[in-house]
Amino acid sequence: MKNIRTYKNIVWVDLESPTPEEARELVETRNIHPAVAEELLAPTARPKVDLYDNAIYLILHFPSADNAKDQEIDFVVGKNFLITARYNDNPDFHQFSKLFEVNSILERGTMGEHAGFVLFFMLRHIYRSLLDRLSKISSDIAVIEKEIFAGREKEMVFALSKAARDLLNFKRSIRLHKDILSSLEAAGENFFGGDFSHYLRGLTSEYFKVESALSNDLDTVFELRETNNSLVSTKQNEDMRALTVIALIALPLTLLASLLQIDTVSRPIIGIQGDFWIVLGLMAGLATILYILFKKKRWL
Repeated sequence: MKNIRTYKNIVWVDLESPTPEEARELVETRNIHPAVAEELLAPTARPKVDLYDNAIYLILHFPSADNAKDQEIDFVVGKNFLITARYNDNPDFHQFSKLFEVNSILERGTMGEHAGFVLFFMLRHIYRSLLDRLSKISSDIAVIEKEIFAGREKEMVFALSKAARDLLNFKRSIRLHKDILSSLEAAGENFFGGDFSHYLRGLTSEYFKVESALSNDLDTVFELRETNNSLVSTKQNEDMRALTVIALIALPLTLLASLLQIDTVSRPIIGIQGDFWIVLGLMAGLATILYILFKKKRWL
């Protein structure tokens, strides 16, 4: 699917799952390199930046909305055109397209003089959206922390594991952005001139904000997981200790009952008046003594 948007003399061609026919058309109408057109047809494993005579080719991966997998966006940016290629839905991308349309309709001068500015505003919007998503994850982590210290540490084991998984997937998606943005800054300065490098350094700054927030969230989750594991282990140890004490109390009572059941000629207590209540009293007294002893030793 192809969408074409314009802003002054800048054309933005947005492709979703490009077809070979659409790629060939770009070679003919935008004079992009055939190798670039070929790469637009399918996702690639790693991000990169390539500088051509009339365009910069940029590949970046971003975390999906559910943080389960990477989402690739390819950018081909020339002096007066920007081509984007996507292979799945990206909500942050759609939000920017609406902003671009508003600026086009109102003819605002905020999108800059060449297509490099459109790329700048687009990537800045995506990075800020990622930062908003991390803020939401931070809020979820705060709720998890509250639940842990409210005594629901067992229920939080899965929630912590899910939060850690999402953050690690997030980190994996953007782990190479620092190097790619550095390469983009060099290519952009060469292609658009030195004045534009200031904007590209701004993108690196936006990335560092995301990286810092992500690192803080990961540290918090790992520390909470250690704390939660300690609390769960402590409770399990307390449960095991309580069961052990109960077994220690029950053992002599069981032994006493077994001794009184031995079929011998002479059995103490058994057979005299009120023998049941005497045995019951002995067992209750022994259990009470053991309970007081264990309580005194703080085993209960």
